[in-house]
Amino acid sequence: MTRKVKYQQLSKGKEMENKITSLEDKRFWDEFILSFNNYLDKRLGVENEFSVKHYPCLKELYNDSGSNQPTQDFTKNIATTYESIIEKIAIENGIDYKALASDGYDSVIDGFKWELKFTMKKGNSWTGTKKSVKVPNHLLIKVEVDDNRISKLGVFMADLDKCKNSSWYSNGDGKKGNYTSLKFHRDDMGKVTCVYGNLKANRIWCGVILEEINY
Repeated sequence: MTRKVKYQQLSKGKEMENKITSLEDKRFWDEFILSFNNYLDKRLGVENEFSVKHYPCLKELYNDSGSNQPTQDFTKNIATTYESIIEKIAIENGIDYKALASDGYDSVIDGFKWELKFTMKKGNSWTGTKKSVKVPNHLLIKVEVDDNRISKLGVFMADLDKCKNSSWYSNGDGKKGNYTSLKFHRDDMGKVTCVYGNLKANRIWCGVILEEINY
């Protein structure tokens, strides 16, 4: 599954007709890709300017850091930036979006509270960092970065209250616990909106398929 990402020039009338009004619109995430890549490019320039070594990709900088969890460190380091990019794109498109660093949710979109999760870790789950009571609405993003730009992307939206067998759990038993990991049961596939990428029904837990980005 591959998607070509590019800027589209529209007339004013067409622009109004085709206005992005929701984060469920795939074009929202096309804009996210372009903005996020721009951030990665500028960030790499700053890192290389003040470093003895010069790296072709931020991912390589973190891989060379000596840390035993470079992907997690990379993700944490850009966490606030990806949220800012989402907020900026939403507001520029007239979407009612408020970023709120609250315990249990990260933003309010069209009056509804949402928990945001972003990961660059491969696999079929998202990881939480603390024990808290999370709101049911989840925006889940999974990214792979190569050559200092997004090479694969997955964006999924779900109301966990509508999922029978999918929740944050601690011991792999599917029960709510320390909120350390989230993945989707095959019986809940129909409850997940796949904006970018897809879910694959495995024997019990769904596989997460990211969409390849073609520039």
